[in-house]
Amino acid sequence: MALWDRVKESASTIRTQLMARKNAPKSGAFRDAGMAMRPLVATADGIVDPSKRQRVTRLRRSRQ
Repeated sequence: MALWDRVKESASTIRTQLMARKNAPKSGAFRDAGMAMRPLVATADGIVDPSKRQRVTRLRRSRQ
């Protein structure tokens, strides 16, 4: 039965790792990284549209 126990333990470990990856986009770090990327994307073409700036400001305020 030792082999079967190791298989069950491995399956449990894999399941835990998959659940952690599935829930990663919901984490605060992922959200913060997404917010940090927005100004870079907004200025990629060299033009900052005032409506983009207002939208990001509203998103930041709604998060706090």
